[in-house]
Amino acid sequence: QTLIYVLPHYFRYSTTSCNWSDSSGAAEDCRSLKAMSPPPRYGAASTSGSFRRPASKDHLGDQSGISAIMGNKGVRKVPSVSMTHFAILPLVVFVILMALFAFGRREMRICAWILLAAVLATGGAILYGRGRWEGRATSLGLLCMGSALLGACLGLLDYHWNTIVWMEYSSGRVYTNVHPSADPGGYGDASQIAFSTQTFVDTTRSVGYRSDDLWCAAPILETSGVNFVAGHAEQVNFWAVGVNCCRTRASFECGPVYDKSTRSGMRIVDASLLREEKVPNYMTAVRQAAATFGFIVPANTIILRWTQNPDDNAAAYYDSALQMFGIAVVLYMLVDLMICLIIAYRSGMLRSLFNPNSQKDEEQEGGASSLLLASAMKPTDSNVA
Repeated sequence: QTLIYVLPHYFRYSTTSCNWSDSSGAAEDCRSLKAMSPPPRYGAASTSGSFRRPASKDHLGDQSGISAIMGNKGVRKVPSVSMTHFAILPLVVFVILMALFAFGRREMRICAWILLAAVLATGGAILYGRGRWEGRATSLGLLCMGSALLGACLGLLDYHWNTIVWMEYSSGRVYTNVHPSADPGGYGDASQIAFSTQTFVDTTRSVGYRSDDLWCAAPILETSGVNFVAGHAEQVNFWAVGVNCCRTRASFECGPVYDKSTRSGMRIVDASLLREEKVPNYMTAVRQAAATFGFIVPANTIILRWTQNPDDNAAAYYDSALQMFGIAVVLYMLVDLMICLIIAYRSGMLRSLFNPNSQKDEEQEGGASSLLLASAMKPTDSNVA
């Protein structure tokens, strides 16, 4: 940048005469350069057509003048990017975006999309003007963009795999002392149902439906026999279900069905788009049991996972979401550390760390080069000619 921008300006404003007898057209080029307006740093043109030179002869060492010339040419001076930026900034972007997408509700997820767009726009602007920025700034912008996209994708995966199921159960209602003969239409918003004391799961009239896995269903009845109507088929409104925990007929071990103190269940919902749809397979098993044992199944029947502590089963999805988030953060920290080591090795930081003399030699070579350039740029009769 110094050779491209400083030297032409120096020769442009240090030349005091264009009376050259050069057949190659150098004198004509000099006059055309003198006709151009100089920057304010070097003063305005005089009436005689010559330019006033700076009062200080050491104008080449004045950093403000060089910075002004470089600023006029569009070269941006940006703060140097250290390895601390590479280690912390992408990690912060990844953690914030994944947390917002994985655990945020509707309002927070809108903020997450805005933040993702802002990070991608900033990184894209740095990459678009990479010729004007430091090389490490371009690499940092690219790394932040990748971290933002990765955090958003893993956050959405965690949300649709675990968090949305937990939110569905936590936002549902809890009903207690429900009779199995009650109309299931009044419990369509239930997440947990606790039945009356005379409720039990009839394991002798269970059915297993084979479709890759064995989908099990058993009716939930009352010992008082209110489900039975003389001369009519028995209507079952609530069913206990499970996977691979029964046989094809008259054997059901899905949950603590033989524990008489257990009288509650957690409603089965298909809240996640990524998980396998369970309700259609369970309903197929329910209809098969109804056809086998002569039950009547209403259209709004409710299927439950028979359990003693429904709250613990719902919280298990939240624990899975936290576990997935923690594993993703730890793995990303390891990947980010490897990237930092690779960048440090390629930039020579590791070599200077283990061999301090190499850094001193590089500084001496850089100082010698600067002195050589400054001596070559001093206004003498030879270089003016």
